[in-house]
Amino acid sequence: MAKDEFDRKELKEADQFFETVGVANRYLHEHGTTVAVAAGGVVAAFFLAVGVSSYMASQRSGAAAEFARAMTNLEFESGSAARLGFDRLSGRSGSGPYGDLATLYSAQLATEAGDHQAALEAFDAFLAAAPSDYLEQAALVGKAFAAEGTGDSTSALTAYKKAGEIDGPYTKQALESTARVAVAVGDRATGVSALEKLLTLDVGGLDKDAVSRKIDDLKS
Repeated sequence: MAKDEFDRKELKEADQFFETVGVANRYLHEHGTTVAVAAGGVVAAFFLAVGVSSYMASQRSGAAAEFARAMTNLEFESGSAARLGFDRLSGRSGSGPYGDLATLYSAQLATEAGDHQAALEAFDAFLAAAPSDYLEQAALVGKAFAAEGTGDSTSALTAYKKAGEIDGPYTKQALESTARVAVAVGDRATGVSALEKLLTLDVGGLDKDAVSRKIDDLKS
């Protein structure tokens, strides 16, 4: 289902949910308290038990309740139980956005567990109907990391590049990773392009002098 094909009436409250998730995670990301996807590992940057649980508590659907239970398990660091709950909900008919988001959480937990192939399948399932650019970017970065875990640098590079084209909280990371993987596979032109775009970003924690030196090195 394409992003613009959602039934707006049916997903009225779901839109509020996704907006809540997006705002909360952007806040956490900007204030440095997220657990972000990083070179050393991929962890969901949006395991937001407090905000999400309060919203879920107001819902009456079975899908919402099951999602809330999985989030509670996640909050108390029971990753295996949380993944089982998300797996049960993922793709379930009539689960609406809860099933979609469960697929994303399941993919991220699979990556944490080192089950990269299962993670890739779940990320692809989510990306087929990602409800927002923000979540699409997060899923693409997660997919790229999982692909690296299987040794598939080509797929990883493709996913990082797509993520880097989206304006969101993971743009810097996606561009840095695009450059890293591109250089590793011998594609200097793509690496330079990613780094040049990186220089245009107005973000904290970016050493633009170092980036410029890297570009010069790659062009030499």
